[in-house]
Amino acid sequence: MIRATFISAVDQALLSALSLGLAVLLIHFASKQDYGLYSQLINLQSLLSPLHAGVFVSAYLALASKMDASQQAVYRGAMARAEVAVTIASTVLVAAIGMAVGRFISADITPNLCIAFALALLGLWWREFVRQTRFVNSRYEQALNIDATYCVATTAAIGVLVVYRVSAESVFWCMAFGALIAVAAPLFSLVREIPVGISTIRREVALSWNLGRWDVVGSFVTWGYAQSYIYFAALHGGLDGAAEIAASRLLGSPLALMWAAYSNVLRPNASRLLADGSPAEVRRVARQSIWLVLALSAAYGLVIFQLIPILEPTLFGGKFPMLRRLSMWWIAYFTLTGISTVAMGILRSALQFRRLFHLQVLSCIAAVALLTASLASPNDASLVIAMILGEAVSAVLFWRSTVAAIAQCTR
Repeated sequence: MIRATFISAVDQALLSALSLGLAVLLIHFASKQDYGLYSQLINLQSLLSPLHAGVFVSAYLALASKMDASQQAVYRGAMARAEVAVTIASTVLVAAIGMAVGRFISADITPNLCIAFALALLGLWWREFVRQTRFVNSRYEQALNIDATYCVATTAAIGVLVVYRVSAESVFWCMAFGALIAVAAPLFSLVREIPVGISTIRREVALSWNLGRWDVVGSFVTWGYAQSYIYFAALHGGLDGAAEIAASRLLGSPLALMWAAYSNVLRPNASRLLADGSPAEVRRVARQSIWLVLALSAAYGLVIFQLIPILEPTLFGGKFPMLRRLSMWWIAYFTLTGISTVAMGILRSALQFRRLFHLQVLSCIAAVALLTASLASPNDASLVIAMILGEAVSAVLFWRSTVAAIAQCTR
């Protein structure tokens, strides 16, 4: 797992660098309000992706890792066709809803912005699905190549963009372009890989839905306690307040991408160990994973603490006076999300989607209650502290269930 984790970490480091670069570009060359709008739209991605996350990512990874080569080829071909159809329809729907919101609620949300955002979301969905088909067969280098191509193509488009006007809309166009260049060919090669009929597609999608439907609903709930903070920040301090919270979160977000990278390695391996009836090995991997999260978080926090005096004026233009204090709080939060991510990965590997959903509901109730209470405080840090307390509740709930799920494998 060490080599796979390293490759996956490099993969996520590229994506993290691109994400940070896009944010810094907007911070320097666009208005603070435009960056606040971009931050809110980016946080809508997970809210608009529950079907994809549950059926085409979580369920796919859990099921495909347990199939033999011939079964997996049929399953992969059927899901690739369904992926194209479902995501294109969803893209049209997202753009239409955005235009309606822009027309009746906010003039800042223009039709062109809605189309650009929807196409960037389509690119994200396609890239995530293609990556899962690589992860399930331990082809981590291929996933890295796809993401490297996406980063290079998006950066090239950004290079052209800098000559013209920099805005949230233009950044989304560049993201859509980069994703199309990176994943269009590999996705459609999966579509053409093996002939499958409509009945087969329906059967395989139904199989994924039966397993992943709890994760579909759970994605909405997860958004409620993990991504809604930006809207509470906007309620607390307007677009400027949202921008302040989002900018400080940027310095902790590489940890989130690191946990996502590790989860991509952990889940197929944990699935195989559980299928082989090796709970002792799963416990060992779980313990090692926790120590890894704690060690990486501590090391990263020390580095960022030392670099903030340099990063604040150079990357953020001195626009965010609370950057140092808020970023340290965010790193504490992401340490807890790493612990929760390991537990959730093992629960999904054990096919405990329904149990995970129930825990996500409890976590969401706790987090939203804490965020609501934090609005009464004039201190911007109160929002992040509320997030930390909510994530602590989640970590405890997820790990209690993970221990029980592993124990069930011995029976």
